[in-house]
Amino acid sequence: MAIPVEIRQVERPKNTVVKNYFGKFKVVKRTSKYVNGKAIPKDLAIVGEIVDYKFVPFETPVPVGTRSKKNQEKTDIKDYGNIAIFTKNSNDILEKLLTHFDSSTAYKLYVIAILRCAYPKAVNRDLKFYYETSFMSELFKKVGLSESLLPDFFEKTGRAYSNIHNFMLDRINEFKGKVQIIDGTLKSYNSDEVTFSQWSRKGKVKGSKDFTLLYTCDLYTKEPIYHRPYQGNMLDSTIFEDFLENVPSTGEILVADKGFRTKAITELLEQNKNVKYLLPLKRNTTLIRAEKLDENLAPVKIKDKQLLGSKKQIDGKFFYLFKDLEIAGKESVGNYQKHLKRNTFNIDEFNKNNQFFGVIVFESNVDLSLEDVYTLYDQRWEIEEMFNFYKNILELSKTRVHSEMKVYTTEFINYLSLIIATKVKNNLIRLNLHQNYSFRQIIEYLRSYKVEVINDTEWKKRKVLKYVQNLAELLEI
Repeated sequence: MAIPVEIRQVERPKNTVVKNYFGKFKVVKRTSKYVNGKAIPKDLAIVGEIVDYKFVPFETPVPVGTRSKKNQEKTDIKDYGNIAIFTKNSNDILEKLLTHFDSSTAYKLYVIAILRCAYPKAVNRDLKFYYETSFMSELFKKVGLSESLLPDFFEKTGRAYSNIHNFMLDRINEFKGKVQIIDGTLKSYNSDEVTFSQWSRKGKVKGSKDFTLLYTCDLYTKEPIYHRPYQGNMLDSTIFEDFLENVPSTGEILVADKGFRTKAITELLEQNKNVKYLLPLKRNTTLIRAEKLDENLAPVKIKDKQLLGSKKQIDGKFFYLFKDLEIAGKESVGNYQKHLKRNTFNIDEFNKNNQFFGVIVFESNVDLSLEDVYTLYDQRWEIEEMFNFYKNILELSKTRVHSEMKVYTTEFINYLSLIIATKVKNNLIRLNLHQNYSFRQIIEYLRSYKVEVINDTEWKKRKVLKYVQNLAELLEI
């Protein structure tokens, strides 16, 4: 593939050329050797790469064609497809990492995040193996991923938390003015050496300690925007207050669940009137009946839903009520069966709550249409399911002290992985591939797409099954 003119024109060291290494523009130092009186160009070493139209030098040039002296460490056939799909969709993430971290740290964070995407079940001790047996080790040379080295890397990166925070502030500005989902989730983390995780009520039932993870993400792209771990099972109001103090408002609308509708959070929102929000109310909230929000219901047109709704403005706030007729029917049947089990059937008691079956109510300081409000609510659950990804991939060496700093780094890598995976999922949806394949199926198919080294220097794509070839061509990898 030809190198774009604007890439070739980037200022770089003399006697170098730019080569396309599967989508990465590497800068190669070149000399000449004479064969039969003719000057033949010879590549010496990869000295850097072009990132965001700038030359980024490597700390140590990588000799072209360098091979391990130990035969058992040679890998001449490497996984390519499952790496390429994630690197192709994440150049912007690498650029942001290089902006906020030194190049060595940025590349290592990026490589681990990509490996987490390509090999979802990989734990830290597996990273070196997957790095060496995949094309990631050709795209990014000499990234140290030995299990014995990772704890120190995680510790140092976590201690410089301002770099992580500034990366996320960049993400916040990128999604300025968009609708954001905000929520907290408990994540299991057992360690006797650190007090970061604590026993919670739910944790005692499942037999594991927890810490709290706050996250926000864009409603429409589903991409994570901001996240931060907190010690133990922290109250929603506490982490929300910290979020408001540390994250500047950019005109976004925060959509939360019922756990965020507390007196403390209500007071915080009153103090921060520039923060736009949409919060669900509990069904037994006095205001719902007192203001007769269930009156003047009208059809709300949402695909595959049977909805009635109403909207009312009270003291500068907007209240949106929805009645899902399908859910109302199921709740009514459940109520009927519950009353049948009693010795006497009281029709007045049976009918008392019928009018509020299938009802959900929202409070907001933003004037929205009923259709928009329900869509925000409905899509929120998709995002909650996606964030269950976070609950299962925290893994640190059992032989090392599990400090709070290591948790920060591990969760930041998880955050990066989820951003990249979400970008890929959005691309699959754009191509309508999600209609025939699951996300995991596609990644597994692409893992069979491998490359093989020829003459110790040139990597060539191997033959694959026809449907895998078609998939790779559609994805342009």
